[in-house]
Amino acid sequence: MEVANGNFNTRAPLTKDHVLWQISYSLNNLLSRLQRLNQAETDFQRVRVEASHVVGSLQSQANQLKHELQQVQAETALLVDVLRTARIKSQPIWAPTSRTVLEPLCRELTGNYLQPSLRAANGRDAR
Repeated sequence: MEVANGNFNTRAPLTKDHVLWQISYSLNNLLSRLQRLNQAETDFQRVRVEASHVVGSLQSQANQLKHELQQVQAETALLVDVLRTARIKSQPIWAPTSRTVLEPLCRELTGNYLQPSLRAANGRDAR
């Protein structure tokens, strides 16, 4: 009855001097294996839930990094356009405020001029 109710800790209490001892030994061995299997299943379910949480967290972080990378790419393209325009018009650089890791670069560039290289100053192509 105990085993039928899910209690795999129960054992058949027969000793070696009992006629049914071999059956009880086999039954107790089976119960021990069922108990380990039940524990392994419980552990597996716990690990599965934990892994699911970790995967969800990693997916969230990956999505956030993807978004940040897209912002950096867009702001880099804009910054290249600003630098090109400043060079063509020989005007100071007015870099837009950045919401990414490019912010220190934008602050450093703003208000500065692009200086011609020595090659360009000597009449050679600067590229």
